Amino acid sequence: MADVCHGSGLLVSDIALEFGQDAFEDNDVGIRFTPSFAALLRETVEKLQDCQPGGALLLEGHTPGLPAENNPMRCSIGEEAAALLRDHLEREGVCRPIRCIGYGSAEGLGLRVRVRLEGTETPDTQAPPTPANPTSSIQDTLRQIRHQIHQLSCAMPLTFKSNSSDLSQEGTCFVLKTAKLARSHPELTIQCSGFAKGLPEEDNQAKRELSKLRADAVAKTLQKHGVRNKILSYGFGSALGSGLCASVDFLAPDEDAEGNEFRSIPNVELVTEDQEGSVVDALLKELLLQFSFEPNGVRISASPLLRMVALVLKSFPSWIIRCEGHAKGLPKENNLEKKQLSLARSENVRKALQELGVRNPIHCFGYGSEMGIGKAVRMYALERQGALRIPELTDMTADDREKELNRLLEQMLSSNIDFVPNQTAIPKSAGGVLSSIADLLRAFPDEMVLVCEAHARGLPEEHSESKEKLTRRRAELWCQELRSRGVLQDLQCRGAGCAEGLGPCVRMWVTSQAPVESPAVSDQEDPRTRVNVLLAAALEKDGAVKFATNSYQVPAAAAGVIKALATVLATCPQCPICVEGHAKGQPGENSEAKQRLSRMRAEALKVELRKAGVSNPIRCIGRGSDGGLGTCFQVVVDEGQTSLEETEVTLQDTQLSVEERRRLLEERLDAILDGGFKFQPNTMELQLGSAIALSKVAQLLKAFPDVTVESVGHAKGRPEDNNDARVRLSEDRAAVVRRALVAEGVANAITCTGVGSSLGLGTKVCLRTVHPGRVPSPSSGSTELPSEPPPPSQSRMAPGASELREQLARAEMDKKEKLQILCKQQEERAKALETLNSRKEVFIIRPGRLCVRRRTFDPPFPILDSFE
Repeated sequence: MADVCHGSGLLVSDIALEFGQDAFEDNDVGIRFTPSFAALLRETVEKLQDCQPGGALLLEGHTPGLPAENNPMRCSIGEEAAALLRDHLEREGVCRPIRCIGYGSAEGLGLRVRVRLEGTETPDTQAPPTPANPTSSIQDTLRQIRHQIHQLSCAMPLTFKSNSSDLSQEGTCFVLKTAKLARSHPELTIQCSGFAKGLPEEDNQAKRELSKLRADAVAKTLQKHGVRNKILSYGFGSALGSGLCASVDFLAPDEDAEGNEFRSIPNVELVTEDQEGSVVDALLKELLLQFSFEPNGVRISASPLLRMVALVLKSFPSWIIRCEGHAKGLPKENNLEKKQLSLARSENVRKALQELGVRNPIHCFGYGSEMGIGKAVRMYALERQGALRIPELTDMTADDREKELNRLLEQMLSSNIDFVPNQTAIPKSAGGVLSSIADLLRAFPDEMVLVCEAHARGLPEEHSESKEKLTRRRAELWCQELRSRGVLQDLQCRGAGCAEGLGPCVRMWVTSQAPVESPAVSDQEDPRTRVNVLLAAALEKDGAVKFATNSYQVPAAAAGVIKALATVLATCPQCPICVEGHAKGQPGENSEAKQRLSRMRAEALKVELRKAGVSNPIRCIGRGSDGGLGTCFQVVVDEGQTSLEETEVTLQDTQLSVEERRRLLEERLDAILDGGFKFQPNTMELQLGSAIALSKVAQLLKAFPDVTVESVGHAKGRPEDNNDARVRLSEDRAAVVRRALVAEGVANAITCTGVGSSLGLGTKVCLRTVHPGRVPSPSSGSTELPSEPPPPSQSRMAPGASELREQLARAEMDKKEKLQILCKQQEERAKALETLNSRKEVFIIRPGRLCVRRRTFDPPFPILDSFE
């Protein structure tokens, strides 16, 4: 604020103003003149023309309020009102020098501008009183300005357009008012801070660049409106979790500060205790990436960076910090010399920070080139000093103790563990967390049972068996570290891989220590009710199991629940159960897509139950979001499932012949097996989708027990590359499908055939019905069930179709020869159509096979005369 010069001289006029309804639109404070302004302006101009030339004009701007309430912001608004009148006087031709000054509410005159002619004071005129705003120290001034900035930001936040550095309308008004205030204190340093939307742990380079552009936009706007203060500009990204905005802070004069440096962490008082660790890690990560070291030296050339690191640590003095030094080279090139060099670097950084006044405990380590990240220093927030507060357990019940321990474990393990990618070793930076957890567990009863589950980096769809093994080993090593620190509780280790997409971390929680009670079904009056009760207890044994978003992969955390369900169902294998899948959302938001997803989740759980040895009849349904239960599953006794015997009787009571039943089964198999059964690469294990389809096929075959089917295996490769090894591999996979169907209770006669890559269809297994009276082609290996010999069968392909495919497979890439073969095939199909038309049956011809569908209406009926 400029020095307040109290008016002296002839009072020419006193012009009242008012705040308009269009505030912050036509001008930045919404001030406008009253209806009588035009007459007062003409009168003022006439008085000035009658006065002697040469005198300067003084325009005093006043604002509403009491003298005791005056502050720099009010004075700024008064100065703006005076400037508004100055523009009108200049347009009216007043040529005198005009000086504007803001009095604020120092005289309590309301919103008005007084016009004085300097140097011509009359006896009737007295100088206005001194405003009630005496000169204060720098700290008092800063405290007052920050209070005004806070009030201003509440009224008009400094915001931006989404994903842009363009100021919003409110943001522009904020900057204009701040510029008025800054011009009154040109000696102060201004820091413009930009932010981006997101959590501290989601900070990245793109967000930091966007926030830097926002801070620069505020600085340029201030300079454009006459601000000559020293301005610092810094982009914090989402490290502080402040959202889509920016801030302006007034600081004490600082000659050493550079333009791209921050000297204050804005809104640090708004950071919660739960966020402090993430905020410290995000700020330190960005700053330490810019450190540079001399070759083979330990001295750093980063004074501004060190000042900023020191400021971060001083803002969070209760945190214990881990400082890691690294050296240039590959991991295999690591040696003792490099470790000593990197340790010296970390200790040098600690010494420099302590000289700048940092008092945080800093633990130094030297990794050499073990991480392969070059010459660098990394710092992490380990834990808050004295953060562990173990509650009094004497008056707690067992359930309360479990809940309290789960809460504390979740709090301690909320941050990721910096595991080295694809390695199982527990990082040294996790030592503080392990010690805190050990101290916590030693305070709780030894008979408690806990689950320790490790996770790896990756998306849920990238989950694999190798990642599951990696995380299982990490969990085991984590538990070993706890054992070495005196933990006596029973610890159960699990590896979740990346099935839940949580990143490299460890989760621990209390689990039930008593096994699920097995029901004595025969002794119960209502055994199904009893089973439902035990199924509900099994589902709650290790807590609710949640699926990853838009995924039907059963999470690894469900292993305990599946085992408990299998224990219950093992005692009542004839009891039919229903598996219900659920999806995220409210009941009113249910849709067909959610129902499909939840059905796939139920089918995936069914596959896992079968792997666990459950033989009960299982029906799967997808509820979508109809129940509003979120991404989970439910298992209950199926009260409405029709028994398989009833289904078979219903089908057998119909007047369908064996051939008609075979055709009907063929059609239904085609609908389910679109593309055949698929296997995991280089294994004999079915993919999840194919395992789900197999359960549907088994249910279908149980309704057609008298139809013989053939399991045909195919291998990857071109027809000309077929060999005995591929034939054997495809036959083995066909046998895997047969054994899986038998395990599902299928009683049909099943023949296994392996054709290798002779047809070039890729890695899969197909099922086809066998026509009575024909036998499979002997061109490939085949095996049968050790039960009664199946009736003679034939391929479901049209007569001559297999021979045709063999001819095409053996043919060279000569187009003429293949064209001749296809033309011959078309002639044979035409003859077949003429013959079938007289039999009043409809034939649908597809490449390589001829399928018959029974006519259910009288002729005439048009015969298909085109081919796929």
